[in-house]
Amino acid sequence: VTEVRRDDMTRFPDDLQATISEVVASTTGRRSEGKPSVVCVSGGRGSGKNTHARVAANAILFAQGRVAVLDGDCANPLFGAPGVLTLSVFDEPIPAVGSPACFSERWLKRRAPLAAAFVGPTCARDNPAAYAASLERLTRAWARFRAPDSDAAESPTCLVVNCAAWSKGLGADLVMKTTQLAAATHVLRFGAARSLDAQKNDSEGGEKNVSLVARAPADAGAGVLQWMVWGLECVLAHDQNAFIEREREREREPAGPETGVSETDQRLWTFLADRFAALKPWRVRVADVFVLVDDGSGALALSSSPPDTIVGSVVGLCKVDTGISGDEKETSGETSETEKEKEDAFFFPACLGLGLIRSVSSDASGATDAVYLLTPLPANALATVNALVCRHAFPPSKLCRTSGAASVSSPPFWTAASLAGEGTGAGVIRSRNNILRKGSAAKTR
Repeated sequence: VTEVRRDDMTRFPDDLQATISEVVASTTGRRSEGKPSVVCVSGGRGSGKNTHARVAANAILFAQGRVAVLDGDCANPLFGAPGVLTLSVFDEPIPAVGSPACFSERWLKRRAPLAAAFVGPTCARDNPAAYAASLERLTRAWARFRAPDSDAAESPTCLVVNCAAWSKGLGADLVMKTTQLAAATHVLRFGAARSLDAQKNDSEGGEKNVSLVARAPADAGAGVLQWMVWGLECVLAHDQNAFIEREREREREPAGPETGVSETDQRLWTFLADRFAALKPWRVRVADVFVLVDDGSGALALSSSPPDTIVGSVVGLCKVDTGISGDEKETSGETSETEKEKEDAFFFPACLGLGLIRSVSSDASGATDAVYLLTPLPANALATVNALVCRHAFPPSKLCRTSGAASVSSPPFWTAASLAGEGTGAGVIRSRNNILRKGSAAKTR
């Protein structure tokens, strides 16, 4: 029996319980009439939006057997890595980020999402154009999934949309656009969070009328724990034996106030740094894929090679519709709706997963001819990837720790085109620079 500490729980007042119950009853009634339902959950940071979106989704799942979730919070997603918008179907409860169930092999091996879009920077504010366009594609994917001629058997009739945690200015416009695109039938909006003491004082009977639900740790608010889960998915995909050994060690660790049950302790980050330095990456030839680079405005442009800063970044592993390419787009005079959809499919491709670029290799001319990456994607899914989307996204610094068990020179990332700034070889570099400077001075004289 696992002891659940009260620090891992959050208060769930009666009025919110009643609201969730009303939503479940309403969506279940619409389901019996053959009508789909869309529940949009919005609110700013710290309002409890993610917790209540998860509670609402799980409540609908318990009542109806399955539920679809469109996770539009790219900074602090309910599941998956930050920077990705996903449309998924669940027939099992969604665990709180940081809970033991979130780190289980069963959850790490969950089914792939129906659709996903890589928007890169982990905030809708950084890339609102790409965010809005990607969100529109996901809502279209939900419409296709719910179409009468869809092949999806026993498909859910209720979609829960977790909106971006940006509720002012342009953020409010994006939330409004989200509810319109999704054709929301129910909207739950949460305001600023109150302190737990204030909630306790509001209840004259103490805590007897206040339910407790699992709460994600504070680190989840910045997407850090989601990256931890993604890192474990990588380890599980590349080295299952190492993951199993880690699980055995975790079971032997005592659960208490110091370690807790959410695995936010530093040992797991150290384990990930060690494994990332030792895992054998996949090699992807640049000539075999399209390279789409963010031009700074959120739009993607074709490039002959990845950007120079790609090492250490996270890229979207995508599958594009090759019916229209960038060159064809410039020369084609057709402006039909079909051609527009093809163009959108190319420059806003379906994301199959993320890849962490460990290194690159260059050809004789100095151009990048291959990239080496770690990804949770299995080999059969990786074989279908035909595009790398580069949006200048980087994992948290905790995944870039120096590994004590590494056998490479600069873990966890290494490159074949590096110069030492200190230590062995630094004196040679300084001498070479002095020679170059002397040569330049001689020419000027």
